[in-house]
Amino acid sequence: MQQSGFTLYELLITLVICALLLLIALPNFTDLFQRSRVMAASQELQDAMSLSRSIAVSTNSRTMMVATNGRWHEGWTLFIDTNNDGNLSEGETKVKVGERMQGILTEATQPMNDYISFIETGMSRQKSPSSAGAILAGHIKICPEKKGSGHKLILSGGGRIRLGKLTGSECAPLQAQGLR
Repeated sequence: MQQSGFTLYELLITLVICALLLLIALPNFTDLFQRSRVMAASQELQDAMSLSRSIAVSTNSRTMMVATNGRWHEGWTLFIDTNNDGNLSEGETKVKVGERMQGILTEATQPMNDYISFIETGMSRQKSPSSAGAILAGHIKICPEKKGSGHKLILSGGGRIRLGKLTGSECAPLQAQGLR
């Protein structure tokens, strides 16, 4: 009777080949996962900004998106600012809250590092006691905590939001600050 199967030697060779293939593929999977995380964070912020703008127009009120601790990657709160003071006061409607973004760093131009505000016309404006205010425009850089490329959300004075790309060298200064 003839027996079939693998010898210990054949099994070890197969395991070594599988381990080598896994070691070769692992860095690519890590990079893919990191790029996916940055894209998801960028899309989440862009969607929240678009929602804020839509609500401002549909409710004919100022809306505010306020960054947690002045850092968008730590989270944010979107609310309807009926008294135009820039703070979530009693009686004002909290629309949405963004959670901390793991593995992400953000940096925004002033005053967008603290807040984003839209008035009833859909235009982005700085905080003001009236419903007007100075034009608010700038960008938010969104980069991975570790080496890699990212995205930039660009807000125009008219309230339009677009997504741009950042190279690894454009993200490097932010990543160096994040490691401190």
